[in-house]
Amino acid sequence: MPAGTVRLGDNGKDVKRLQKFLNWCIGAKLNCKGHFRSVTLKDLKIWQKTYGIEADGIWGPICKKKAQSIVKKYAPEDEKKSKYYSETTEIGQACANEKGKLPGGKAGDQTGGEVCISKWSSSYGWLYVYRLKDKKLRDKLAQAMIDTCENDHIGYDTQEPDRFSAWDLAEKNGHDIKGITKKCETTCSEAVSMCMRAVGIPKKYAPRRSNIVQLTAALKSSPYVECFKINEYTQSTKHLLPGDILLSSHHTAIVVKSPNA
Repeated sequence: MPAGTVRLGDNGKDVKRLQKFLNWCIGAKLNCKGHFRSVTLKDLKIWQKTYGIEADGIWGPICKKKAQSIVKKYAPEDEKKSKYYSETTEIGQACANEKGKLPGGKAGDQTGGEVCISKWSSSYGWLYVYRLKDKKLRDKLAQAMIDTCENDHIGYDTQEPDRFSAWDLAEKNGHDIKGITKKCETTCSEAVSMCMRAVGIPKKYAPRRSNIVQLTAALKSSPYVECFKINEYTQSTKHLLPGDILLSSHHTAIVVKSPNA
């Protein structure tokens, strides 16, 4: 559910969370694209009226407290599952800038979709799955990518030196990705490398200047991971786990949610 205040006209990940919560709680049919428009306003007011909250159409602390009590009461089984469980496999990835392009654009995630969580797809042509041998590290890696995707200060750009700015900020503040509060940029490979550094993987295996070729080479030499190349791993979600690193010839991502969690 949204962490902060959300109101009409807002955009971004907190709006997506609100829309997903309303779909679950009152059976709304919002498209969950992260744009707070009149339809979301109407459904939020319905939810507020239903649960005895002033129907002002603004999500704030009172709404969050009530929502938490609803979830605790009506979804106890969900709470017992791993926080990285999902009915579908989801990946975190740095995709493209606000114009749908690779280089350029403003710093930060302007649309909520430059660095985001989405459903796994075989369309990327995954070639390798690299898996940290330590489960605790795998869970931490999944969380690091979730933190990256949820931090709207982090956007996408392949131009130098902007592409290194998120990696550098994380390195300076002790790898606290949630603590990045300055607008910055990353790429798919820099984001994965930054997340690996956040869970303690040495720079040798999580390089700063990281494109797909360099990241693949670093992972191949890493003693922290094992590699899977067969189709059951690369072209299917059957065996994927949260924290798995996916690599194709042109893209990389990290599994953040899985039915196998």
